[in-house]
Amino acid sequence: MMACPSSKTSLVQANLHHSETASAQLRKWLEVQRTAIALIQEPWVGAGKIKGLNNLKGKIFYSSEHNKPRACIYTTKDICAQPLTDFCSRDMYAVAIQYTQESRLVVASVYMPEEDTPPPHDLSRVVNFCERTGLEVVIGTDSNAHHPLWGMEKPNERAKQNTSGSMSLKKPDGSYSTSPDEAQRILIETHFPGCCVTQEANRHDDILTSTAEDWNLAQRVVTMDKIHWAIQSFLPYKAAGPDGIFPALLQWGGKALIVRLAAIMRACLALKYVPRGWREVKVTFIPKPGKSDYTDPKSYRPISLTSFLLKTMERMCERELRGSALMNLPLHDKQHAYSLGKSTESALHKVITKIEEAIQNKEICLGSFIDIEGAFDRTNFSSIKGALGRHKVEPALIDWIVYMLSTRIIKIAGESQPIQIKKGCPQGGVLSPLLWNMVINELISKLNNNHFYTVGYADDLTILVSGKTASIVCDLTQAALRIGLLSFFGEISWLE
Repeated sequence: MMACPSSKTSLVQANLHHSETASAQLRKWLEVQRTAIALIQEPWVGAGKIKGLNNLKGKIFYSSEHNKPRACIYTTKDICAQPLTDFCSRDMYAVAIQYTQESRLVVASVYMPEEDTPPPHDLSRVVNFCERTGLEVVIGTDSNAHHPLWGMEKPNERAKQNTSGSMSLKKPDGSYSTSPDEAQRILIETHFPGCCVTQEANRHDDILTSTAEDWNLAQRVVTMDKIHWAIQSFLPYKAAGPDGIFPALLQWGGKALIVRLAAIMRACLALKYVPRGWREVKVTFIPKPGKSDYTDPKSYRPISLTSFLLKTMERMCERELRGSALMNLPLHDKQHAYSLGKSTESALHKVITKIEEAIQNKEICLGSFIDIEGAFDRTNFSSIKGALGRHKVEPALIDWIVYMLSTRIIKIAGESQPIQIKKGCPQGGVLSPLLWNMVINELISKLNNNHFYTVGYADDLTILVSGKTASIVCDLTQAALRIGLLSFFGEISWLE
């Protein structure tokens, strides 16, 4: 959503896929908007009329000359909108918005059928019109361009045609990708460093031996009540992993399913094993909001969709870690991410309070703000294992977690070969935030124990040093940064 110039008007673009449910969701949002414009493609239509939005206190613009219009515009009643009928058809509608006494803005909703050659003739005409008249224009469109970088199974011709432009990604040598496949390889190499193509079917499974203590741990961690709790903690229709099982299916399974899952999951934990069907991870790259340069592969985030059966196991393991190991040896109190009762606001409060104290004492305060690039992607497995060991986590649970991370096989839309991961925690994994907290906790503790005031939130650290003279403050800050550099690049290196 965005605000129109010189106004507080909200603007939303949505393809409703002719769906009554999607129309209801949009309607729910519009009902609470005082001033809004919706640029809609494939609205819910019946008898040649737009349905689901027609009795709101606003106006709907669409071409009534067509029985099934595929583009329309909705505006709330206090917006002064005038149809530009010369640029309206089944697949496009344009209106002029009077947002000040002297100024107008053209908004257009456009549907681009996959079988047609883009851009549509009417869209070119309205853009040319706005250029001639000096009017600003906002276009909301469903372009029907398919590409794996935004979650499609494979690219279509429309996306391929655009690869040399907006879809190009910058390579390490400064040149740009010239094909969808090359762009995808750049993303994989950036976010999954050291990964390699694997023949997963030929992989030998090393199942560790189990002891009576391992089975006792499995009985404690995996109970029917905890499986039910873990399954119910997921939203029913969250996106499924590669196995196609979404949470509602597990929630509908009832006691009969839980009994069977309990036996399987206890055996997995005691034997430090993850079934092959749970290891596969479907990865989609999504753009990070607010980035200025989307040719930079780091401007994209890999989202991992894993089996909810594995997520259920992870949820119970997380509960065990928080309820046992981290109760006995808690994380440092200046670590604020993924912790009950803490947030970005509590972290910011700590930083501001320390700065204000320095000002009140008439001292200099020097802050170092550190963003650990690729923290989740690059953390090595030995560092995770070491962090779990320092918190006295039971060996069988450590072995299961490391096995779960190290046997992941990712599959990316458009890639035919599975890829073996060599390091990192999956972004979107249930255990990933807590594991990273346990890894970074060593550095936060070491800095604070050396009297360098350090606040952490996920992969962001702030080190604050105060003193009476600039030279002393600078020397102390350099000493703190040396500790940080030693942690990253010395014998206790976390990132490879």
